[in-house]
Amino acid sequence: MQLPQLEDILDQLKPENKRIIINHLPAAAKAAYLSEIVKETKKPLLVITSNTQEAEILSQQLALSNVEGLSTDLFPSPDTVPGEEFDPEKEIVAKRIQVLNNIPNLITAPLKAVMWKTVAKLKIKNEKLSRSAGSRNNNINIAEAGKINVGEILEIEGLKSKLVEFGYKRQEIVGERGEFAVRGGIVDIFFYEPVRIEFFGDKIESIRVFDAQSQRSIRKLESFDILPIVEKGDSSFLDHLSPETIIFFDEPMQLKIVAERLLDEEVEIQKRTDSKRHEGYFSFDEIKRFLEKFQVIINTAFEEGIKIDTAKLPVFPKIPSLPKKTKAVKEGVNRALLLELKDGAFVVHENYGIGIYRGMQKMEIDGAEQEYLLLEYAANDRLYVPLQQMGLIEKYSGDPNPRVYRLHGKEWSKTRSKVKKSLQDLTKDLLFLYAIRSKTEGHAYPSDLQWQNELRASFPYEETPDQQRAIDSVMRDMESSRPMDRLICGDVGYGKTEVALRAAFRAATAGKQVALLAPTTILVLQHFTTFYDRLKNYPIKIEMLSRFKSKEEQKEIVSRVQTGEVDIVIGTHRLLQKDMCFKELGLLIVDEEQRFGVGHKERLKQLKKNIDVITLTATPIPRTLYFSLSGARDMSLINTAPVDRLSIRTHVVPWDSALIKEVIARELDRGGQVYFVHNFVRTIETVASKIKKLVPHAKVIIGHGQMREDKLAQVMTDFQEKKFDVLVCTTIIESGLDIPNVNTMIIDHAERFGLAQLYQLRGRIGRSSSRAYAYLLYHKEDVLTSVALERLKAIQEFKELGSGYRLAMRDLEIRGSGTLLGAKQSGHIVSVGFDMYCDLLEEAVNKAKGVEVSSPRQVIVDLVVSSYIPSDYISDERQRIATYRRLTILQDQKQLNEIRDELKDRYGRIPKPLQYLLEVVDLKIKAQKAGIKQIKEQKGKILVEWFNGRHKYLRGADLAPSSKIKGIQKRLSL
Repeated sequence: MQLPQLEDILDQLKPENKRIIINHLPAAAKAAYLSEIVKETKKPLLVITSNTQEAEILSQQLALSNVEGLSTDLFPSPDTVPGEEFDPEKEIVAKRIQVLNNIPNLITAPLKAVMWKTVAKLKIKNEKLSRSAGSRNNNINIAEAGKINVGEILEIEGLKSKLVEFGYKRQEIVGERGEFAVRGGIVDIFFYEPVRIEFFGDKIESIRVFDAQSQRSIRKLESFDILPIVEKGDSSFLDHLSPETIIFFDEPMQLKIVAERLLDEEVEIQKRTDSKRHEGYFSFDEIKRFLEKFQVIINTAFEEGIKIDTAKLPVFPKIPSLPKKTKAVKEGVNRALLLELKDGAFVVHENYGIGIYRGMQKMEIDGAEQEYLLLEYAANDRLYVPLQQMGLIEKYSGDPNPRVYRLHGKEWSKTRSKVKKSLQDLTKDLLFLYAIRSKTEGHAYPSDLQWQNELRASFPYEETPDQQRAIDSVMRDMESSRPMDRLICGDVGYGKTEVALRAAFRAATAGKQVALLAPTTILVLQHFTTFYDRLKNYPIKIEMLSRFKSKEEQKEIVSRVQTGEVDIVIGTHRLLQKDMCFKELGLLIVDEEQRFGVGHKERLKQLKKNIDVITLTATPIPRTLYFSLSGARDMSLINTAPVDRLSIRTHVVPWDSALIKEVIARELDRGGQVYFVHNFVRTIETVASKIKKLVPHAKVIIGHGQMREDKLAQVMTDFQEKKFDVLVCTTIIESGLDIPNVNTMIIDHAERFGLAQLYQLRGRIGRSSSRAYAYLLYHKEDVLTSVALERLKAIQEFKELGSGYRLAMRDLEIRGSGTLLGAKQSGHIVSVGFDMYCDLLEEAVNKAKGVEVSSPRQVIVDLVVSSYIPSDYISDERQRIATYRRLTILQDQKQLNEIRDELKDRYGRIPKPLQYLLEVVDLKIKAQKAGIKQIKEQKGKILVEWFNGRHKYLRGADLAPSSKIKGIQKRLSL
């Protein structure tokens, strides 16, 4: 490609010329010229832009330039203002230090990133760890060069001290950047991605990258740089650059305006917070002085210089399809790996009732050591529960101060019997619809066809494991002759819509009609757009019914649905009106069922009788959750986040104009957009005016449900097309809206919203690989109720991805479970706790269905064997209890092998007591499959009892642990 004036530019890039003016280089041509400059001069290049969005786009374009040997990277700006209460995201700090440690050939950086003061070049260079050359004991040494490598010698104690010095915080389990953990000879460190270093003595045996959520190793490394995770200093980023670096200074007039705005923000912050911290930015004049050491290309329209004749420029294509960003590193630990029981917490033992947890103890009985949970009951009664029987215990939820039972009294057995009797009556009603549906002959769809495979291949993302399981379950349901009734429960943005779309496509291609019911016009529009885009290449007619359509259009669509001309109709409650008739409805999809009223649900019941039904929800209301847990409805949980999805940073703060200004300006700086939720139409114009005054350069638009349909539709379209920066709106955005560019949300008067509603609202952001931020504002003059305070605490606590299911359980605790099934059942729930109630209900439902199922918690193996998890192997009590619990609910050998491999990976070589515990669990799994209720050692004999009442005694109690367990398996042919 011939680039006009390129030779002139290159000719000016002589050592004696420190300042080269280009007048001026169009945005579309920048990447082409800059890559050619680097290619011809073979010098590094730094491009300084006015904002993050420009820097990101240019960085991606330059990465496509295919200059051989060229390394390209973005030097990001911190997401805070110096002096602010919040520290910059560790993810950004790690990225900045990573770039400083290994400067690429070509860097793009927003001005804020360059202005922000950073650590000295010498400090970064020196703060690496390596073995001490020539030292006999090979203690940690600060050396000018070196990585830690596999096979080297390094003292763990020295490494721990250095990590603390570098700003890392020691935790029991590593889940976020800036954390480290030590477990025996294993050190986990989370810098930019989590890395596990395994030692044998002081020798590094292996270095592995691991997944923070699953804690499992992913791949091996040969070496690893250990770098600081804090960025404190008074040095300039420019000090880290080679003197040969060429600086491309893009539009200095605009850069100066940005610099002044940043400095003004810093001053305001320090006034607001009364911060005594020193200035965190270099001024624009200081930056210009630093630049005097380099060759600088200034791209401006206001000075004389080399003129690029735009008429002679080749036609640059629209920004090419940019490569997907590197898959983001997930933070947060899977909650199944942690089980926190605090001293004083109420728990329920299946056989002994409600007690109080009083800690863990290791005890020796008959010469065998085991760990026990200590439970305290009324009248100072105490119960020591072997941790192998953790499956018999549930955390109690249902009443803040429940009745604690006597340990050997009759009250608990009476209460439990009473609840069971009540559940037997209840299940008759619960299973009435289930029985009708199971006996009703539904439509069995043919096996997967070519079109289904084509649609699957056209999905632009990789299905997550949970999402694929949900799809497979739905497909199996549709192939069955029994009508489907399945709840798809998954966090917002986790791919529930794709599951529904695949089912709708299958029904439509088999000649059945599909109705998708959504609670809001905005959500209906979103679904219609998604379905239309994905299915436009197939002979499927899709229509939308909502108030965005005129009465005449609605009438015409209803008529075509009746004649079967419409295959898929997506609508609000308009679909439930009496004039709505289908020629051959085969599938009903209900999105967020809890948003519909009682009358609508009655109409839904009539529709559901003999067709397939899928219900989608992000935060299941307790009743929906209850029915699913009880087994009266099938449920698929999508708990796995898309690969590049990050958790949402949530802050609960009082209303503060300065903070609002900073938050909006920061999002706009990185090229994003903002939702400002103000749920009062009467004052929404006033609030929008305040925002315009606070952030004059922001383009603000208003949207609410009382606007005319055509105007609201235009508002949403304009905002989606990025014509506006801030949408000041009511809760119309609560469900379904998917605009990946919106990654900051401010919710005014957050204390007035319900927990599920807050969660739904927050779920409208964080739908891309960019970090999202939610600010929940309350007003100091308003009195916060205890319930409102609990809600705000809960929404802040459940920041991890996939929290919707657990949030519904917390909602039960906050609101109480009394309204779950009405007053008749609320007493039973309080008396046994919600989790135990659900366990008993599941048994009652299975019995009513005629299904005999034994769960792992009902099988007990109690042998005189020292089988436990040593505290020096898993020192964190939460992880140890969670591991015991996971072992007690295993159902097959494959799961056992997986957990055995996981333990080796996370904690190292398995000690003997844990090996014996794994053998006991293996015996328990096999016993359950053989219908054995318990295997118990007593008085030198081994009692084996089956669920059918049969029992026998075995010899071999005096054998060594492994021989004893293997002998039992052999004698029982397990």
